[in-house]
Amino acid sequence: MPDKRTALYDSYIELFFNREAEKSPVVRDNRELLINIHRYLAWLLHSEAELGSEHEAGRRNGAIASDRLIAVLREYLSREGHDPDLADTLFKGMVERVVALVSRVEGTYEFEVQPLREYFAARFLYETAPYSPTGAEKYGTKPDRFDAIARDFYWLNVTRFYAGCYSKGELASLIDSLRELVKDKHFRLLSHPRVLGGILLSDWVFSQYPRSVRDVVSLVLDGIGLRYILASSSRRGGSSTAVTLSLPKSCGRTELISRCQSLLYKSPPLDFALDIIDLLKANASTSELMELWLGDPRRNNRGEWLSWLQNGLHLGCLSLVDPKVLSKVCEQRPVPPEILNTLFRGRRAAMFEATNEDFIAARDGILALQVKAPLNRPESILDMFAQSVNGLRYAISYAAPQAAPLASTWTARAGWPVSGLSTDVSIPPLEAVKDCVTFIEIAIERSQRPAVDWATKLDPWDSVIEQGRAMWGERLVFYHLANVASGIKSATETSSRYSDPFNAAHALVQRARYARLRAGVASWWPKQLSRTSTAEEQIFLLMLWATWGSGATLCDSCEPFDAAIEALSPDEWHRLYDCIEETTRWTGNQSGVRKLKFNLRNFPRAISSRTVSLFKLRANPQSDQELHEKYLVSYKGDDVRILGAIQDTIIRSLHTASDWKQRLALISRAFRNGVISEPYAYRMFVRHPQRASIPLDVATKIMRCTEQYPSFLVASAEACCKQDTATKLTPVAKIAQRDNWFVE
Repeated sequence: MPDKRTALYDSYIELFFNREAEKSPVVRDNRELLINIHRYLAWLLHSEAELGSEHEAGRRNGAIASDRLIAVLREYLSREGHDPDLADTLFKGMVERVVALVSRVEGTYEFEVQPLREYFAARFLYETAPYSPTGAEKYGTKPDRFDAIARDFYWLNVTRFYAGCYSKGELASLIDSLRELVKDKHFRLLSHPRVLGGILLSDWVFSQYPRSVRDVVSLVLDGIGLRYILASSSRRGGSSTAVTLSLPKSCGRTELISRCQSLLYKSPPLDFALDIIDLLKANASTSELMELWLGDPRRNNRGEWLSWLQNGLHLGCLSLVDPKVLSKVCEQRPVPPEILNTLFRGRRAAMFEATNEDFIAARDGILALQVKAPLNRPESILDMFAQSVNGLRYAISYAAPQAAPLASTWTARAGWPVSGLSTDVSIPPLEAVKDCVTFIEIAIERSQRPAVDWATKLDPWDSVIEQGRAMWGERLVFYHLANVASGIKSATETSSRYSDPFNAAHALVQRARYARLRAGVASWWPKQLSRTSTAEEQIFLLMLWATWGSGATLCDSCEPFDAAIEALSPDEWHRLYDCIEETTRWTGNQSGVRKLKFNLRNFPRAISSRTVSLFKLRANPQSDQELHEKYLVSYKGDDVRILGAIQDTIIRSLHTASDWKQRLALISRAFRNGVISEPYAYRMFVRHPQRASIPLDVATKIMRCTEQYPSFLVASAEACCKQDTATKLTPVAKIAQRDNWFVE
């Protein structure tokens, strides 16, 4: 098969006409004429479709009435010096034998698929372009036509086919045209010129001339070129039809990988790094990715190990590399929680099963919620243990309270593994492993209980949590599980005999359930806070208060709890926030009907940004916005949880923005500090046209500093600039008419 897109269509048309010429005298005798007619007709219909409202509906859709088609054929034949009476014969050959034209609506004809129309139109423009010698210059030359169609977004696919027609000697003019397009005042802030260059590279347009490949790659990736491309094609940016740029090996792929590599080595913001990694994975083999990752100079700098490991995780290399390569980052004792967590996410938990000391450190990290393993098939005992205490494995019962065993719900809804201790998972001969194995077996056995029991009763949760407490004492993971369990839907499970939330002799879930049912008793909560004697008790109560307290309770008891939240270390605060966010999401607290409407007039004048961020997890959209405006709009810190909460609110309210400067500054700070946009943030953003209506001056500002903002906002700003540019474009048909492209 030909490499070039245009050459592929050329081969298809040649093969098709060869076949039909053997069957039909009309095709055999008029082969070249029929091809030229299709080209002219494609140009005509595509031009009219762009003009739209200037023609009747049929023409707007790229269709032509049968009587007009005959008239067009006669006119074309006469102009080209052929007998006009051939029109009826050729019409029959076109619709009965060639069948590139079809009749979907009676009395009209159109090209069977739009790419065929675009291919024939491109061929028409290329083949009819005049030669313009010195002293007898003409308009409508090949460069003239490329300049016109390359600037018109509607003609993008025609441009691709048109560029594919160029011979080796003509490629220099094509590169010159791309350079001019990049500099054009209407296009210099758009990704379009660079994306077009990337598309032409992927279409093998420049493959016959390696030097031209290097020139185009340099043009596409120079300066902030790659940032434009990433914003237009990534999952977090781009349109719903955007495709990640993927280049063939001999068409700029090596240069693209090198450019991405240099950017990745500079430790860009995490959101941007993920876009770069997506592009790398679309263009590099596994071995190339591994070589790139291992060659990162940050690998030898202890202060940058976490960033290096995170890149390896997202590149897919961390799970594949020889464990010896990772031994250096594990030499520090204890292993920092962030590094430990990244290694677990990269499926390297088995590295901590060599000694009893390492195993205990990893186990304790899991129990402290500093480490989480992905919910996929476990490869080690530590993987299985981390999954057995993952609250989501049990909270899924709230979304599917069915009579089938909870274990089958995992398979049916999420495809999670539910088997027991696999023979593929070796059990290391360590003393600390025994309790973990026992706990895993109990968790597996309890998972055979119906999912509806987990959604409506405390005892399934109780049996798992109390087993863990008996083995390892009071740990954050059990507080988290108990908080999730307290959200069961039951009128009888009141836990009325367990009124003391800190009585360690009583079951944890019972105490959590009793507290959860005090949600509307505002006076109860400060009394309990004053009774806390340990940091663990305080965190447990903070968790219950923020997750379940009513709007009035949160308001009335805000001041003492706010002080306790502010006193937490950054690590304690992040874990508390994550626990509350997960519980509100898993138990339905984030559903619209359970969102809280706060009366902010009753709230204290000053509340910490941490506490406000927790309130936002519970607030309805109106209260969320009010909380932001009253307490967070002037936030100056760099806490990633708080910045993430701020960015979410700003995104939802951009259409009402009056102070864009302040909002952009907050979004930029969130981006720089590692807040990650949702995978399909742009698509979610533009589903609401009001949100996406960025003022042109603001959009222009964003496009001049694309490296400071997340991809979805860059893509939205570009869409605004692109729309403005589109209103200033002259349709290709009018340019052709103005410049007399087809006048002999």
